[in-house]
Amino acid sequence: MAYATGRVKLRKSRRTGKWIPFGWVTVHDGEEAVNEPVYAPKGIQFDTKERAEVYGERMIQEKIKDLKRDGVVE
Repeated sequence: MAYATGRVKLRKSRRTGKWIPFGWVTVHDGEEAVNEPVYAPKGIQFDTKERAEVYGERMIQEKIKDLKRDGVVE
């Protein structure tokens, strides 16, 4: 039975000083784990770190939902 976990990371733009979310969804199938990157669309930046974290969590949940719909994870 495969399952997925996600991690949100944040980086600060050198040009604008705003927060940009990104992360990974890791698919665990019992023997090995495969990481799939998740990036925010171009131009998505947040003034506060908290808002960027919330958006990052939503990105991860959407990716996991897509993997469930495709039958990759349960």
